[in-house]
Amino acid sequence: DNYARFTGYITAIDYSHDRIQVTAAAPIEELTRIDVDNVFSAMTATERVTSIVNAAGASVSVEGTAPQVMCAEDDKDPTDSYRLIESVARDTESVFYCDRAGVTHFEAESARRTPATVTLPPAATYSNDLRMNTELGYIRNRVTVTYQPETRTTGKTTVEDGDSVAQYGVRDYRRSSRLQQETDASALAASITSRTANPHWMMGDVTVDLS
Repeated sequence: DNYARFTGYITAIDYSHDRIQVTAAAPIEELTRIDVDNVFSAMTATERVTSIVNAAGASVSVEGTAPQVMCAEDDKDPTDSYRLIESVARDTESVFYCDRAGVTHFEAESARRTPATVTLPPAATYSNDLRMNTELGYIRNRVTVTYQPETRTTGKTTVEDGDSVAQYGVRDYRRSSRLQQETDASALAASITSRTANPHWMMGDVTVDLS
């Protein structure tokens, strides 16, 4: 039960005299081959994902509520349903993924699961050097997000972390969205800024002796 079960399908097999290479895809890949018309009225992100899933005839578990309002779309050229759902997830800080059981999820921020934590016993010792690093290039302390109001013009909103700017200088980041309301765009910009205005220490792989 501790092993992942393969729930996708094989897409290619390449053979040579010394090896066989198998290319496989997860069940979520099917959505990249199901096109739907990108024609929608303005609606909440949860409603948009549900509409895309219904149009695709796909099986996606929509969890939680994403109340952000997505702008109306009238692009009649078919677009693959994976790209449409992934775009909504990106604009609302939701998660779109396939789990080990092969179930595809759209998980709104309100339903985000708390990552599992592990506490090592006092007797545990590192058996190799502990190494950590931080990357100043990932700092983003002035974030601008564009949005699409009903007037069909493009609006933009900017959030800045003054303390980070004073310490590291201006680190601009700009991104577009299909959000309709300025309040939602501002919330997205604020969320990005809160995560990226200051550097974070990261630890790679480490070996622990539990004996």
